Amino acid sequence: MKSEKLNGENYSRWKFEIEAVLEARDCLDVVSGETTCPQKDESEIKAWKKRNALARSIISRSLDDFHHAFTRSCKTSKEMMNCIVRIKEQATVSSKLLVSSEFHAYTWKPGMNVASFIAGLNVIVNKMQSLQIELDDEIIIGKVIRSLPSAFDSFQQSWRLSAPKTVTLSDLTSQLLACESDQLCRSMQAVSIGEALVGKRTISKELNENSKKRNIECWNCKKKGHIR
Repeated sequence: MKSEKLNGENYSRWKFEIEAVLEARDCLDVVSGETTCPQKDESEIKAWKKRNALARSIISRSLDDFHHAFTRSCKTSKEMMNCIVRIKEQATVSSKLLVSSEFHAYTWKPGMNVASFIAGLNVIVNKMQSLQIELDDEIIIGKVIRSLPSAFDSFQQSWRLSAPKTVTLSDLTSQLLACESDQLCRSMQAVSIGEALVGKRTISKELNENSKKRNIECWNCKKKGHIR
């Protein structure tokens, strides 16, 4: 039975797996400190040292080079485990603070659309979940609604007045994508109408200019439509 090596991102899984391996090899109680080294009986001391050495070997092989460096001065498997737990759980607290700040600071930036904004938010939410930070759908949905740009003001107002009691992020995303699609269609229609009006004015101008030319009298032959 082999556990996954500890790296910068898998501490929770590593801890679960290493404890399972140590328990399967009958030395988890030595690592936890539940069973301490006997003081007198030589055979019991020898047996304990053998189990401690086995636990140290299991823990050592489960660490990458970076984490292994912290345990090389440890004399017992308990010291090794405590060292790693202390380092990782302190780092986990810092990581939780950072990713929580990232979640609250996340905003809709120029050039974003619904899909890119939701994708970016999901990356942060996944980070939080990997650190055992649980977020209700209501919190995530509230974050999305508050972050929408002014183009979605009507949607925000409608949502506040008639938001369903039970809704998922997927439901909200579908509605936002539909709203965005409607906005794009209206924008394209406005552009088409604008282009049509410009074309109509151009044609009208050309007709007026041609009409003026037809009324011009030639100074040489006295006929209309040209000037010489």
